[in-house]
Amino acid sequence: MDESVCIICNKADDKQVYAIKKAALNRLVVSSKKRIDNKYKKFETLTSAFIHRSCQSQYNDETAIATFCSSSQKKAKEGKEVIKDALGFNFESHCFICGGFFGNISKEKISCVQSNDTRDNILQYIKKQNTINDFDKKISARLQNVPDLVAVKVHYHTASMANFYNKRTERKRGRSACENTKIFFNYLIDYIVDNETECQFSVNEIKEGFSGDLPDYTTIKNKLKEHFQNDIEYHLIKRDMIILYNNGTASKKLCKDWYEKRLKSKEDERTRIVEMAAEIVLEDIRSKVYDMNYYETLDIDEGNLFKDVPKTLQVFLNVLQTWLGNELTATDWGWKQFQRGIMLKFTQKELIPEIFFKTICCSCETGCNSLKCGCRKHGLKCTNLCSNCHGSENCSNIEEETYEEVNDSEEIVEEEPTQSGNNVGEEEGDSHEDFEDLLESEMFDESNDEEMPSKRQKLMDK
Repeated sequence: MDESVCIICNKADDKQVYAIKKAALNRLVVSSKKRIDNKYKKFETLTSAFIHRSCQSQYNDETAIATFCSSSQKKAKEGKEVIKDALGFNFESHCFICGGFFGNISKEKISCVQSNDTRDNILQYIKKQNTINDFDKKISARLQNVPDLVAVKVHYHTASMANFYNKRTERKRGRSACENTKIFFNYLIDYIVDNETECQFSVNEIKEGFSGDLPDYTTIKNKLKEHFQNDIEYHLIKRDMIILYNNGTASKKLCKDWYEKRLKSKEDERTRIVEMAAEIVLEDIRSKVYDMNYYETLDIDEGNLFKDVPKTLQVFLNVLQTWLGNELTATDWGWKQFQRGIMLKFTQKELIPEIFFKTICCSCETGCNSLKCGCRKHGLKCTNLCSNCHGSENCSNIEEETYEEVNDSEEIVEEEPTQSGNNVGEEEGDSHEDFEDLLESEMFDESNDEEMPSKRQKLMDK
C-alpha cells in the first residue's frame, strides 16, 4: 500500500496526510457502518493507515453522516423508480423518450424505430454529457432493458426526439456553428433511419420538429454524403432539398429472406413472391422525384411515353397486359359470337335484385303508420308494388296529389294557319300522290321483284 494515499479520498498528498493506528481505524469502521458504504470491510483488515485530517473529521461527523444517509436513501428511491419504470414500460403505446401515451388520436407525429443504431446513438450521447439528470437516467434505463428496439416495435414522438437533442443547447449560450451542425445532423440521421421505408424526405418537413438554427444545404449535403456514401441522392427544388435514401431495403430483404424464409405451402410461397415483387416496385416508385410547383408542356410520343415509369413497374404491367389482353379471345372477354359478327353478351343476373324490392316495397298490414314500415324507414312513399297496402288511400305513407288551380277567365287560344282555297287543293293533291308513292315503295321492300314505276313516272315517260 502506498503510504502517501488517503484511505478515504484515495488522493496522494505527503504534506497533508498522517498515520493513524487501530483505535482511529475502529472509529472509521463505526462511521462506515452508519453510512452503509461497505468501506468498513477494508478498514477492519488494516492495522495502520494514512488519512487527511479533513477527511477524517468529515467522515466521522454525525451531521455529515445523517446528510449522506438521507442523500443515499433518496438516490436509492430514485433508482428503484427508474428501474420500475424501465421494467414495466410499454414501448408500443408510450413514447420511450417523454413517456407520453399515444392515444387513439394523436396530434403529434409518431415514428417507429427501424434500426438498433438509434439505441446506441442515444446511449452514447447520454454517456458523453457532463451532467446526467433524471430524464436521461429514465431514457437510459429503458433502452438498456431492451437490447432489440426493432423487435419490440418501439415508437416515439418526433418532437420529443428533437427536444432530446435540443435541450442540451439551453445550458450554453452562443453555440458554435460546428456544434449546431452536429446536433442537427444527429437528429437528421435518426429521422432518416427510423423512417427508411418512406425512401423520400423533405428537409423542410424534417426541420419542423427541430428548434434552432439550421446549417445550409451544402453542409447538409456534404455531411450526408460522408455518412451514407452512395445510398443518398439530393435534389434541390426551389427552397427545399429532397433526399432520396436508397439503402436497398427491398434488395437486402430479398437476398436475406429469399432462401431463409421459404414456405412449405405452394400457395403461401406464391403469395410471398408477389409481396416481394410489390415491395421492389414500390421502392422504385418512391425513388422518383417530381417537381409539383410547375408542370412541363406535354410532348409525348412512342419513345418517351413511359419515361417516368420505373422499369420494374413497366415489366410488371407488360406481363399483366400480355396475360390478360393478347392471349384472350373476344368470347373470353365476354362477347357473343353471331353469324355476321360479335356483340356484347347480356347479363344473366336479375335486372332488379330481390333485396332492392324489399327496400322499396313494404309488407305492412297496419296502414304503414310506424317506422317498422320499410318504405317509411328508407324515406320512400308506398306504391302499388307494396305487397299489402298497394299505395292505396288506406295507407298513410302515400304521396299526396297536388292540383294546379286554373282561372275560368283564362282562355287557351289555338292559332291555326289560314290557307287559301288554291293552296289547299294543291296540298291535297300532292299529299295524295306522295301517299301512293310511299305505298308502292313499301310493297317493293316486302317483295323481291323488280322495281315498279309509279304513276307520276309513267306520265312523265309519255
